[in-house]
Parts: sequence; structure tokens; C-alpha cells
Amino acid sequence: MYGSQKVNKALVQQGVTVSEKTVVRIMKELGLKSKTAKEIQSNHELQTSAAC
Repeated sequence: MYGSQKVNKALVQQGVTVSEKTVVRIMKELGLKSKTAKEIQSNHELQTSAAC
């Protein structure tokens, strides 16, 4: 799933003029969310959690 910026850019390339805020609103109404990267734990956090 793309975020609102990529969706907006794709729409503009297709000749559809729309603000990014409008894209965000419509995506929220449709329940669409972009996938986010997983949070990366530092090596220190992994070592301290394993020690507990």
C-alpha cells in the first residue's frame, strides 16, 4: 500500500489535480493505511532484554 504522497503523485501524473490533504482524507474514509517499516531495535536493547 502506498502512502498519501505516492498516491497524490500518481494521480497528478494521470492528470488528476487534487491536494494531498484530500488524498489523506479519502484514504482515512476508506480505511487505507500505508505500510510502515518495522522498528529496528539496537543491539544494546536486544542484549538488555535477553539478560532479563
